[in-house]
Amino acid sequence: MIELSEKEKLVLHTIWNKKFGISQTDIKDSLKISKATISRAVNKLLDYKFVKEGELIPTNSKGRPQKLLLVNDKKILVSGIMIRSNHYNLVVGNLNGEIKYSEKTDIKSIDIIKSINNIPSHLKEKLGEKFENIMAFSIVTPGYVNKKDYTIRKSFFSKKQEISFKNFINDWPILFQIENDVNASLITKILFDSATFKSTFYIDKGFGASFIINNKLIRGEKGGEGEFGHFQVDPKGPKCWCGKNGCISAFFSEGYLKEYYKNILPKTYLNLEKNVFLDTLSDLYNERFTEIYVTMYEELLEKLANAITNVTDLLCIDNIILNTINPFFRGNSYKFLKDKINEYSSRNNKILPMIFTENEIKQIPLAVSLTSLIGEI
Repeated sequence: MIELSEKEKLVLHTIWNKKFGISQTDIKDSLKISKATISRAVNKLLDYKFVKEGELIPTNSKGRPQKLLLVNDKKILVSGIMIRSNHYNLVVGNLNGEIKYSEKTDIKSIDIIKSINNIPSHLKEKLGEKFENIMAFSIVTPGYVNKKDYTIRKSFFSKKQEISFKNFINDWPILFQIENDVNASLITKILFDSATFKSTFYIDKGFGASFIINNKLIRGEKGGEGEFGHFQVDPKGPKCWCGKNGCISAFFSEGYLKEYYKNILPKTYLNLEKNVFLDTLSDLYNERFTEIYVTMYEELLEKLANAITNVTDLLCIDNIILNTINPFFRGNSYKFLKDKINEYSSRNNKILPMIFTENEIKQIPLAVSLTSLIGEI
C-alpha cells in the first residue's frame, strides 16, 4: 500500500504549489527542514512517480547542478465519489482538478455500499491501462465522518448506525480519504480556487457548517463538528428529527414551512416539490409578495441571523461564508441576513456568498483525494 509521511506530503505540497517547478534547495529553504530529509522525500516521490524531474537549473556554484521538480500531473490521477441525496458522482481527474472521467449513479434503488465496493473493478473496465495511474481515492458524504478509522455515523443511505470502509482500503491499496461533504466543499475552494480563509464560519446549502480557526479546519474528535442546523434557537419551536425542538433545520424544513405558510400561500405553491418550493419562497421574498408574507419570512431570517451571530461572537470568527445553493442565502435574503448580523454582532464580520459551479461540485472528491498526497489544509 502507498504510504506518505507528513514530511513527504509537505514536500509534495510545496512542489504542487509551484506550477513551473522548484529545486530541492528552494524546498529546503521554504520548509526549514534538513537537506537529507528533503532528499529522501524527493526520492520516494520520484519512485512513486508523483513528481518528475525537469530541466537543469543554471548555477554559478561548484556544487552538483539540480533539476527542477514538478508534479507529474499528466501521469498521476486521483478519483472519488460525492454522495448526494439521490445519487453519487464518480469522478477521475488529475492533480490540478481537471476532470478526465465522470459519471452519475442513481442511489434510490441500489445497495450503495455494494456499489461503492465495486468501484475499483468498474473503473478498471472503464479506464483500461489508465486505471493503474489512480493513486488516491476519496468518499465524500453527509454524516459524522471519522477520518481516523474510516467510518460514517448517521448516514442517510444506510440503516446501520455506523458504516466502515476499512475493507475498501484493504481491497484497493492506494491512498484513501473519507470526508464530510461540508468540509470537502471548503477544501475544494482552497485547493482549486486559491481561496484563503484564516478565521471562517462556512454554512453549506443544508445548514451544515465548517470552521477554520487559526488557519486550521476544525473537525471534532469523531467528526461531529459543525452541526449548525441543530443549533437550537427556540425550545418551543418545531420538532427536529434530531430529537430537539426549535433547531435551525426544523424551522427551515419543507414540512414546517408549508405549515407556516398554509394560510398565506396558494395551494399550488404548497404542493410544489421540496427544492422548487424553497426556491419559490426566496423568489417571493425578492418580489415582496405580500406584506404579511415578508414579515413572516423576515421573522425566520432573524432567528437565523441571531444563531449565526451567537456562533461567530462566541468563537471570535471574522469571516462568514454562505453557500448560495441554499435559497435563503441569496438575493434579498442574503442582504437582510448580512444587515442583521452586522446589527447584532459585536464584531466587524465579513459576510461573503460562496458560489459553486457544476464543475466545482464535481471537483470536490478530487480535492479530498489530493489531500491524501499533499496533506491537510
